[in-house]
Amino acid sequence: MRGLTGRQKKLCTLKLSRKAFPGIPKYGLGHLCRSLEIPISNRHRAGGDADATTMLFGKILQKGGEKLIRDFLKKENREQILPPNLPNEQVNNLPYTPGVYYFHDKKGKVVYVGKAINLKNRVVSHFTGLNTGKKRQEFLRVIHSVTYKECPTELTACILESVEIKRLWPIFNVSQKRPSQAYGIYSFEDGRGYRRLAIDKKRKYYEPIVSFNLMTDAHRMLWKVVKEHELHPGLCFLDKTGNISDTSAYPEPLHYNKRVEAALKGLKKEMGTYAIFEQAAFDKKNACILVESGKFYGMGLIPENINFTELQNLKPHLTPYPENEVIKSMISSYAQKYPSRVLMMGDN
Repeated sequence: MRGLTGRQKKLCTLKLSRKAFPGIPKYGLGHLCRSLEIPISNRHRAGGDADATTMLFGKILQKGGEKLIRDFLKKENREQILPPNLPNEQVNNLPYTPGVYYFHDKKGKVVYVGKAINLKNRVVSHFTGLNTGKKRQEFLRVIHSVTYKECPTELTACILESVEIKRLWPIFNVSQKRPSQAYGIYSFEDGRGYRRLAIDKKRKYYEPIVSFNLMTDAHRMLWKVVKEHELHPGLCFLDKTGNISDTSAYPEPLHYNKRVEAALKGLKKEMGTYAIFEQAAFDKKNACILVESGKFYGMGLIPENINFTELQNLKPHLTPYPENEVIKSMISSYAQKYPSRVLMMGDN
């Protein structure tokens, strides 16, 4: 129609109903009509649904709907999209910093843990959209409060999220609660005397040289080792096109195995003791993540006036955390991607 320009504002009766009638178990049109005793005929037909929506809108107006609508249409007002039991002031008080947030039920139990680069924006994003599915409505209904912990960087937020999911086991978290299938790089000598490297699933009684949460990360690391130490891809199960029984295609075992030994030493050194340093988002201090002897030790904020190269100087400022395969893979991938932020140090 001519004369109309720009985006026209729209009202969502589902969102208005959450504010006007808190406590209803479900907010689909059919459930609302039954709860509010609105007669409905020709269900799922355009005319029947339109008549029911008109009567629902009338009941919303009777429950102070004019004010709800005015608030709903305010461009910057986010209250209309919040769950009915979540206090608006808790969301307004969230900072715009990295961190981990916790949704609690009416008894205070944590039902969901998430990470964020920007805590306020990420929490609000959970409540946007028009998804009326049963699981989403149940998720919104049980949220009664939100708390948070600020983190100095995105990486520290990712690590803390993984720690907290394993510790609290929230009902609405799914991804990191699945059994993780870890992989490792193993070394063995074959019948012809070649020292070989291979990727395999982690086994209970065999400790790998290094382990990964994802197969892709293990492949990336093994290819890196092969290229840096001039190892043969066929002897590392990365190239299966050649004839492995044709020894003429491979170097002499004695000299080749020396390269493999050098590669293994390099791997162990790379997975040894090191710290990752990043500038904190809300402080002049540096965020530090410490890996000691290949295992995640902990993280924290380090003052600028201490000697970063001494392990004993770092530990008093760090909070120890339990390691898991997700965290190990996360840190390893980050260290490979940003080597300039990694400081190697000797084991003390």
